[in-house]
Amino acid sequence: MVLSFLVAALLWTRPRLGGATARVVRTGGWLPALRLVVLLLSLYLVGNALFGPRGTENPAAHALFVWLWVGLVPLSVLFGPVWRAVSPLRTLFRLLRLPRAGLRPGAGLGVWPGVLWLLMFVWFELVAPRRTDPVVIGCCLLGYGIVQLGMAVVRGEEWFARGDCFELYSEFAGRLSPLRWRVPLSGLAAPFRTGLPTPPSSAGAPPADCPAPPSSIDPSSAVAPVSPSSVGGSSAVAPVSPSSVGDSPAAAPVLSSLVGGSSAAGAVLSSPVGGSSADCPVPPSPIDPSPAARLASPSSVGNFPAGLPVSPSSGAAVPALAGSAVTGAGLAAFVAVWWGSTIFDSASGSPAWAGFVQQAGHPALYATAALVLVCLGVLVAVRKIAGDLDVAASLIPIAAGYTLAHYLSLLIVEAPRGFLLLIQGWGLVPGASWNVVTVPAVIAGAQVALILLGHVLGVIVAHDAALAATAPPAAVTSK
Repeated sequence: MVLSFLVAALLWTRPRLGGATARVVRTGGWLPALRLVVLLLSLYLVGNALFGPRGTENPAAHALFVWLWVGLVPLSVLFGPVWRAVSPLRTLFRLLRLPRAGLRPGAGLGVWPGVLWLLMFVWFELVAPRRTDPVVIGCCLLGYGIVQLGMAVVRGEEWFARGDCFELYSEFAGRLSPLRWRVPLSGLAAPFRTGLPTPPSSAGAPPADCPAPPSSIDPSSAVAPVSPSSVGGSSAVAPVSPSSVGDSPAAAPVLSSLVGGSSAAGAVLSSPVGGSSADCPVPPSPIDPSPAARLASPSSVGNFPAGLPVSPSSGAAVPALAGSAVTGAGLAAFVAVWWGSTIFDSASGSPAWAGFVQQAGHPALYATAALVLVCLGVLVAVRKIAGDLDVAASLIPIAAGYTLAHYLSLLIVEAPRGFLLLIQGWGLVPGASWNVVTVPAVIAGAQVALILLGHVLGVIVAHDAALAATAPPAAVTSK
């Protein structure tokens, strides 16, 4: 902590995290295939949980509590919001040809549904009885998927961006990704947006040299190959018809990730040659020629993509076609549940708590009350202590650090063991085992390092936000 304050006071004298730019990620043709693999694996795990073996040989608990809940953090911190890119709910939504715009589109309650779902999940993980029973896990996953798909039918595909707690979880952790953001930590200073995109104003129109979207599709014309979107910002890719002058098609486009981690989908064209052309929004395609195209289609609603990145060629900011902004209260509440649940899990493992619930009885009731109170306490502290300054984003590295530290040994030991159980259920390597014994001193040192690193990064982000809030407009620059 002393180191973080020294760095902030002596070396960080002006805001540096503004004007965040998302990297262009080329994914080739593998992303739709990966989505299909994740969907098939998810369906198998749910079916196996419901109808497979009831004992410890069933990998359902490993898949939910280790692979998804814990493993999603390091994957997102490294690569960006990967769950949005491979979400089986989004993939199933597209393959079923459900109405993408929704029957009653609207942002509704913003990210608060995702906050409530996260609270219910951490309660299930930490408090619920029989939470490791495969049938209980299978029923919960099946119910969660049905409710999410039903809400997406009503609100549109972009419901997942604010209603699926795992997509929000991956999105917020992905703000730390050095592979996604050109300036480290700048994703935490970029606007948090999700939900339905709004029509652009004249100030937010695409650059003048962008090709006009075609008014109709000629079935006889050639269609450019489908390119998947980057893992960093969009989980969808549109089938793009070649923009051409006369009859000559343009070069194959590269789809860049969205700036600011916008949860609403959309694709942005970036010239593959030298990056000299302006970034232009990709118009949604009115045709859906194949299942592969549906897997790679954008989740934008209406005719406006969710946002445009800072142009990598000129560095000039392209005005965003903004969706609903994630308010400070919604972001703070989500992080409070995320971080507060980890704090509760650590505290509930203490001898003092064990002795209390043993004497008082009703452990589930007291644990539920304690979990909610801890999360509320974190939320109140975040919203009140900093005054008018919104520091919710600065808690993301702290929450990620605590999660990785708290579950580090579980991730090392149980993640490979769950994979072994999975393939053994298919009749492979029946005699193999995973019996890794962790070294306590090494694990403890890594845990301390992760917690301290999270706090240092959090202090730097909060310090930068304070400088940006107090500095004159001309002084707010990025580096």
